[in-house]
Amino acid sequence: MSVYKSILTASVCATALIGHAGAEEFNISKGDLKSALSAYAVQTGTSLIYATRNVEGVRTDGVHGNLSPDDALARILKGTGFTTRRFPSGAIGIDREQQSL
Repeated sequence: MSVYKSILTASVCATALIGHAGAEEFNISKGDLKSALSAYAVQTGTSLIYATRNVEGVRTDGVHGNLSPDDALARILKGTGFTTRRFPSGAIGIDREQQSL
């Protein structure tokens, strides 16, 4: 948990005033993961917590279509090696997937 607290202070954390629970239209271009996460956070009003250095140079296929916010984020992260963790506050942590031995 302390890792996420330190990441929060040194990371990009975007919020908006209102979050959406239902499906909505997403049009987030493929390319830089950091840009895609920022666009997602602004559109959904969700706070994302991640270390900027971890997502630098990582590419995403983006997301297009009428989807739930959870499905849209899953598509943004697909193939990037990152996974999510939801906090009680509603914020979502983005971190590298655990490698199994």
